[in-house]
Amino acid sequence: MDQVPGRDPRPAGTSEGARHGRRLLLLPWLGAPVAVLAAWLVLPPGSDLRSQYQISVLVLAAAPLLAWLLTRGSALAHHSAGALVAALLPAMTLISLQGTDWYFSAVQGDQAFRYEYATRFADDLSLSDYTYADVPAFYSPGFFWVVGLVSKVTGIEAWRTYTWVAVATLYLAGVVAYFLWRRTCGTRLSAALLAVTVIGLPSADQAWMWSQTLLFSGAYEPYAWLVALSAPALLTWYASSPGRLDVRRGVLLGVAIGVAAWLYVLYALVIALAAVVVVLLQRRERAPLELALSGLTAIVLVSPWLGPFLVEWLDAGMPTSDALTFIEPDGSYGTLVTAVASPWLLVALGGAVTLMTADPEVHRRLRGVRALAATVLGLGLAQAVLGQAGQGVLFHRLLLVLGITLLAAGTFAAWILYPRLRPRLAAAGAVLRRPQRVAVAVLAVLLVVGLGGHAREWTLRETEAELRRLAQDTPYPDGSFPRTASAETREKYGDFTPTADLDAAIREAAAAAGQGEPGPVLTDNVALLATTPLHGYQQWWGLYANPLGEYPVRRAFLEGLEDLPAADLVQRLREDPDAPAVLALQRDPDEPDTVVFRSMDWDPSQGGSLHWSVRLPVALFDDPAFETATVGTWVVAALRTTD
Repeated sequence: MDQVPGRDPRPAGTSEGARHGRRLLLLPWLGAPVAVLAAWLVLPPGSDLRSQYQISVLVLAAAPLLAWLLTRGSALAHHSAGALVAALLPAMTLISLQGTDWYFSAVQGDQAFRYEYATRFADDLSLSDYTYADVPAFYSPGFFWVVGLVSKVTGIEAWRTYTWVAVATLYLAGVVAYFLWRRTCGTRLSAALLAVTVIGLPSADQAWMWSQTLLFSGAYEPYAWLVALSAPALLTWYASSPGRLDVRRGVLLGVAIGVAAWLYVLYALVIALAAVVVVLLQRRERAPLELALSGLTAIVLVSPWLGPFLVEWLDAGMPTSDALTFIEPDGSYGTLVTAVASPWLLVALGGAVTLMTADPEVHRRLRGVRALAATVLGLGLAQAVLGQAGQGVLFHRLLLVLGITLLAAGTFAAWILYPRLRPRLAAAGAVLRRPQRVAVAVLAVLLVVGLGGHAREWTLRETEAELRRLAQDTPYPDGSFPRTASAETREKYGDFTPTADLDAAIREAAAAAGQGEPGPVLTDNVALLATTPLHGYQQWWGLYANPLGEYPVRRAFLEGLEDLPAADLVQRLREDPDAPAVLALQRDPDEPDTVVFRSMDWDPSQGGSLHWSVRLPVALFDDPAFETATVGTWVVAALRTTD
């Protein structure tokens, strides 16, 4: 039977802290990020070839070093192994992004709303929506609020600050996961669990979990990665700690769920549901009152953010959101495993078998990961059922949690089997002159296979998601380009209007029209909204629209503006207190006398986006009710105030 609460047995009268000193054990955790930053500072300017060289050196150095550290007997070596793993993602990210100030994907796709959120908080730290004015926050604001705060304190633009807060969060994720594992495991096992659950995740070359990879599902959303990586360790602690009713444990679990909700509410709900599963499976050992205390603690922690939203949401008649209806082809409907040649897939499958066959009463540390895996699979079933009605639970986002959980279970399986295999390994030692060196070699090869796949995805420009290419080819707000932008990209953006110029034109026109600060801006320039604190009138994609933003109502209002004469258009804009006060729209290349606003709605029944647009004649803005300006191909029209 596992030790309770699951730590590796130690000789009486000794402790790791006494032997090595607590301060000494902190050195690797402090030194690893310093080493990564120092290497970044001394590396030559980035290029595709240099990035591949640099990340190859990282893989070939880190894999054998990590294998050697894991096979040592000292706690300092194990802490060093944990710090090394925690530093891998920040190091690979900085190598990959070398030459650009953008984070992965820049202001393209999903990343645009994240930049918009961070920019909103850099301007105003109140918990408000990133697009719509005077609307409380809906999506988890924690990470973006921190980015905004750092931007305010440092005076650095939020879009530049984002990258460094993201890199720091990637490191923090490894630190938190390691020390959560330490609540139930010894130093070596904690380091091994961290290494396997990070390096063992799929890459583009070894995509054993549909299209979800460490880069796309993990590093691309560092705030979600922080929660996902720690979830199995948190549930393992909760499920294996003794005592039927423990107030402190209940409060701590509630704090963890509350913090997780601030970062990524979907994963917080998964953790909460898994905790319920733990209580149901351990009815004799767990008091429902403790779980209720956890829930109450979590509610108190999220109330400053969700409280105002829920009040207004209930007052508005509980408008729906399409956010949970999003699907990815094949990925949201139960594609769990793709058969590829990867040793880490075997570890995950071994973990699945272990969870189904091992006795949790004997192996207590399996209780938490078993509950978490059961929860994710249950939600997968819910996705399949709800999908028939065009609803869902974002199951493709839960595959990351499932992968981490199965890899953790596979690591536990190896830990359980090792004592039984040790006699045979000892016999093999008679043949193998240095069996420990063989163990290091085997581990190093496995780690090179895993790290090598991730390294290739991190440094290739042309991948399925193109995250690195977009970061390196997207122009900055001032119109300059990252130094690694290709010649083709520079030519493509030859007539590009810098968002900084467009922002200045909007503010000048709004001031001349008597608005002071610009009111809501009708624009589909995503980069403008992502890098300036302007409030948009309409979200560029309905999926990211706050339920209180009345996306359908605003769409109907905009479509009703088409074909109106100037006088009627002005009247409509002035009669609606929420109407756009400034329009910043681009001329249609095929009809230069027309400007166009474009957005995308979402059809949950088909699982696809529906493009729609509103077209207005440029001549409308010749009306004296507008103050106008032209910036490149963009037309700015600010509605004059009537005061």
